[in-house]
Amino acid sequence: LDAIKAELPQGWKVKDVDTLGEWQTRLWIMTSETAYGSAEDAAAGWGGDLEITLVRDDRPEAWLKLCITSWDSEAEADEMSEALALMGTGVHYTQEGDKILIVRSSEALGTLPCNKIERAMGKAKIE
Repeated sequence: LDAIKAELPQGWKVKDVDTLGEWQTRLWIMTSETAYGSAEDAAAGWGGDLEITLVRDDRPEAWLKLCITSWDSEAEADEMSEALALMGTGVHYTQEGDKILIVRSSEALGTLPCNKIERAMGKAKIE
C-alpha cells in the first residue's frame, strides 16, 4: 500500500481497502449493457483481488478505484480482459499474465498518472 500511496496524484488519499470477490465482480460487469452477456464466464475464473478506493481532499465526491485481480489462469484473465474491453472507455485496465489491474474513476482517466499507479499496483500481493 505504501508504494501505491507514493504514486498518487497530489490531493488524493486512501479511503478504503477491500475485496470485491467473484460475485461482486460478476455484478459489476453486468452493469455494462455491452458486457452483460459475458459476465458469468468472465468472473468464473476469479482467483482473488484487492480494491483500493481513493478520494480527493478538496472534492470528496471525486473517487478513484484501483483493483488488482488475480485469475485462476492466464486464459481466465484473458476472458476477463475481453469483458473489460466490451465495457468501453470508462474502464482502464492492463493485463500481465494471470493478473489484471483495473482503474475506474469519476475523473477523466487521462488526467491521472495511470502508468505510475500500475507499476505500484504490480508490487501488491493478493493474499
